[in-house]
Amino acid sequence: MIRQKLRKAPSSRGVAVPSKPSLHPAQPFIWTAVLILLLLLLGGDPNRIDLRRLLLAGMASMTIAVAVYHGALGRFRRLPGVLATFVAMAVLLPILQMIPLSRGVVSNLVGRETALATIDLVGGSSWLALSLSPMDTATVLISLLPPLAVFLIALTLRKDDFFWLFLVIIGMAMVSIVVGLFQFSTGGGLFNFFSSSHRQFLVGFFANRNHQGLFLALSSALAIGWALTLLRSRKNAYILGILIGFFVLVVSVATNSRTGMLMCAVSMMVTLALFLRKSDLGRTLILSASGFGAAAIALGFFLSSSRVADVSVKRFGDLSADGRFKIWQSSLDLINLYFPFGSGLGTFVDVFNSREALVDLAPSYINHAHNEYIELLIEAGAAGLVVLTLFLLWYGLAAVRAVGRFSRPEGKLPLVAIFIIGLFLAHSIVDYPLRTAALAGVFALIVAFVARSLWEAPAGSDDRAAQ
Repeated sequence: MIRQKLRKAPSSRGVAVPSKPSLHPAQPFIWTAVLILLLLLLGGDPNRIDLRRLLLAGMASMTIAVAVYHGALGRFRRLPGVLATFVAMAVLLPILQMIPLSRGVVSNLVGRETALATIDLVGGSSWLALSLSPMDTATVLISLLPPLAVFLIALTLRKDDFFWLFLVIIGMAMVSIVVGLFQFSTGGGLFNFFSSSHRQFLVGFFANRNHQGLFLALSSALAIGWALTLLRSRKNAYILGILIGFFVLVVSVATNSRTGMLMCAVSMMVTLALFLRKSDLGRTLILSASGFGAAAIALGFFLSSSRVADVSVKRFGDLSADGRFKIWQSSLDLINLYFPFGSGLGTFVDVFNSREALVDLAPSYINHAHNEYIELLIEAGAAGLVVLTLFLLWYGLAAVRAVGRFSRPEGKLPLVAIFIIGLFLAHSIVDYPLRTAALAGVFALIVAFVARSLWEAPAGSDDRAAQ
C-alpha cells in the first residue's frame, strides 16, 4: 500500500478545491455523508422511539462498527482528556441510571417517595433504578447512538473530507428552504412531515420552527466560511458571503422564530467579521450597504404581502407572553427536589406534570423545559453538572486555540466552527436543539472537526492508504 499526501488542487476559476473524498462504499466519508443525510431527512423531531428513530439507530450502530474498524478508538484515545471524558460520561450516564438498585438504596434517595408509594399501592418489584422511568432513559440512550456514530466516524476522516461534508449540510439547508417555501405558501398543506403545530411556517425537515432557525443560521455560517476559505478572489468571496447571509436572513422571517431570525443575523455578521481584513474594510462596507439595501427592499415586500411574516416580526414585541418563563420557574423547583441524583434522563415530562399546578393545566402538555441546562440538572443532577462542565472546559480551551491559530490560512474555518458551537450553547438556553437527532448529528460533526483541526494528530496519521 502506498501512502500519498493529499494536496489542494488549484482551479482555473480561482478556487482552491479540497482533494476529492474516496467514494468507495466501505470508506468512512460515505458512511458519514449517508448518516448525516438520513439524520437531516428523518431526525427533525424531538427524540422519541418510532420507526424512523429505530432506522437511524440501526444505521448509527453499523457506522460505529465501521468507525472502530477504521481506527476510531485509537483516534479517540488521542483526544484532549476533557473531551474524551465528556463523551464517555455522556454515554455511560443513561446506562448507570438504568442499573437496578434495591429498595433500601432507592428509599434513601431524594424525590423517590411518590414512586415508592405507588409501588406499595399496586405491588411491584423491590428492585428499582436510579431513573424514575428506565424506559424513557433507554430512549435517550438509543437517541445518543447517531451523534456518537457521527463523532466516532468523523475521527477517522481526512481533514479535506470535512469540507465536502459541510457542503452536504449546506446543500440540505438549501433543499430545506425550498421545501419550507412550499410549506409556507400553502399554510402547511404540502410537505407536512411531522403534523407539527408549526407546519404553516418554513420548518423544512424539522418539526420545530426554532430548530429550523438554528439550522439555517449554522448553515449560513458554514456557507460563508466555506466560500471565504476557498475562493481566492476576496471580492467575489465577500459578495457571495453577503448574498448568502442576507438571503438566509430574509428566508428566516418565514420560520416565525424570533431566536432563528436573531441567530441568522448574528451568524452573517460574525462570520463575515471573522474573515475581514483592514484592507477590505471599505469595500466590505460598500458591499454590505448594497446588500442591506437590497435585503431591506426584499424584506419590505415580503412583509407587506405576507400576514405570517408580519406576525413573525411583531413577535419580538410580545416577549412577556412567552410561556418559557413560567416553565423555567416551575422547573427550578424540580432541580431542588431531585438534586443531586436527578430524576433520570428522559423523565422531564413525567416529573413536571406530577408537580404542575392545577391553575396551569391546559389541553397541551409541556414536552421539554425549553432550557437544556435546567432540564439536564433535573434529569441528571450532579452528574449532569459534571458533564456540562467538562464540555464547557474543552470549549474554552478550543476557543483559545482557535483564536491563537486564526492568522494561519487553515485557521479561519475552525473559528467559524467554534462560533457554531456557541450558537448551539446559546440556543440551548431557550430551547432543546440537542434533543433533536438531526441537530445533534451536525453538532457532533462540528465538534469532531474542531478537535481534529486544533489538536494535531501525529505526522502522517491524516493520510489514508490508497486503495
